[in-house]
Amino acid sequence: EAVEIARARLAEAESDRRAYDEAKRAADNAETATSRAAALNSQVAAWTALELALSPSGLPAELLARALGPLNAALERVHDASGWPLVRVEDDIAITAAGRACGLLSESERWRVDAALAYAAAEVSGCGLVLLDRFDVLDVRSRTQFIRLALAMDAQTIAAGTLKETPGAMPGKLQAVWLGG
Repeated sequence: EAVEIARARLAEAESDRRAYDEAKRAADNAETATSRAAALNSQVAAWTALELALSPSGLPAELLARALGPLNAALERVHDASGWPLVRVEDDIAITAAGRACGLLSESERWRVDAALAYAAAEVSGCGLVLLDRFDVLDVRSRTQFIRLALAMDAQTIAAGTLKETPGAMPGKLQAVWLGG
């Protein structure tokens, strides 16, 4: 009877030991899993921060804003010199003239936008050269504004267009060259 009692206690003790070993193994596994989860969480946080920094509203937007500031300032100077609607390059790279999207503008308005961008780029880059074609899309008033702009800006300008006849005397430092025949 004593042996049976001892065997029962031994079986109970072995069962307790197995339960303890299983609980210890589960605790060790949980600790390992928790450490791994913490490491993975750190990686996810780092990748999320990187994603935010490289998103369009992150670092590229900051760099773009730094680049667009001088360009838009130069576009204001072009506006002041020409009297044309103010051209702006928005943060999303959309180009507007007096707040209107470039795609909604007439051909001559788009030409003036292109000319304004060319003068602004020449100023910001320091290249000092503007090449423009098809100035003939401008009406007489806009051509006068263009000449005023070309004289006011600190850039060598070469503008080409198709005209009915040779232009008359050009003011200041402008020179007209007629290509014919």
